[in-house]
Amino acid sequence: MNKPKGITMKPRIKIALNSILIACGLLIAGASVGQTKRGLIVAIGDYGPGSKWRPISSLNDVPLVRSAMQKQGFDAGNINVLKNESATKKNIIGALQDFAKNSKAGDIVIIHFSSHGQQIEDDNGDELDGYDEAIVTYGAPTEFDPDYDFSCHIRDDELDILIKKIQAKVGKSGDVIVMADACHSGTVTRSERISR
Repeated sequence: MNKPKGITMKPRIKIALNSILIACGLLIAGASVGQTKRGLIVAIGDYGPGSKWRPISSLNDVPLVRSAMQKQGFDAGNINVLKNESATKKNIIGALQDFAKNSKAGDIVIIHFSSHGQQIEDDNGDELDGYDEAIVTYGAPTEFDPDYDFSCHIRDDELDILIKKIQAKVGKSGDVIVMADACHSGTVTRSERISR
């Protein structure tokens, strides 16, 4: 009986080797599929009619930050963009809560703020200078009003709690990166951890 040309292994060995190669490929693919990259871009350049906040060029950041994320493997469907009137405190907090709810160990989360920032009176006595740093969300007043409850500001304390929840979900194998292009943003996350 003539041996067919091109077959140099016994069929069982060839099947076993192919099964091992397929299993290795699935493990490698599973490792990259297991990690989800999530992004949030908040850009407020126009605070709306009647607002006395000076217009700024925050919307210019959106395509630049989105493109940078996509070049790093972020799926377009996993990048949430909140611009101008959609960048309310409620929507921003909701997006961060979604990250805390849906993130898993090993995920990468990038949060980018481009907006006005402001120091406001500390409400819990944890600030040496007496002021919290805050992200100014859409709808925030520009002038002092003794009846205003700061419901359109995201205090550093609030942001820190949300970021810690996301960090707890992604664990040591994941990353959470927060960038804030806003006045007084140096300590906007309240974190004692290393900032860069």
